[in-house]
Amino acid sequence: MKRYFNLIDTTDNNYCDVIDSSYMIEIPDDGKPYGLINSELMDISETDEYKLKIKTLENNIKKASLQAQITELDLKSIRALREGGFKDETTGQTWVDFYTNQIQALRNEIATL
Repeated sequence: MKRYFNLIDTTDNNYCDVIDSSYMIEIPDDGKPYGLINSELMDISETDEYKLKIKTLENNIKKASLQAQITELDLKSIRALREGGFKDETTGQTWVDFYTNQIQALRNEIATL
């Protein structure tokens, strides 16, 4: 399947958008990301901007996953508050303490991203 990149010629910036099919450039179908650099279509996979964009996207996905885990643990901790009881009677750790510690660890992981 061929990919195409539509161009709009502006002299003050290399603005690209999908508007006019008369300025179409075929993009190689090698799975690499391409963009305009100095008005030339180039592989941007090694550029700092692209790497930062990918890293930010990965971090956002991971944060969402960690937040979903926190939400699940919050529900479990609410039940533990109602029901009480010990997770480990030898150490005296309650289920509430256990879930609170897990939630705090996840929040710390989010903070490092």
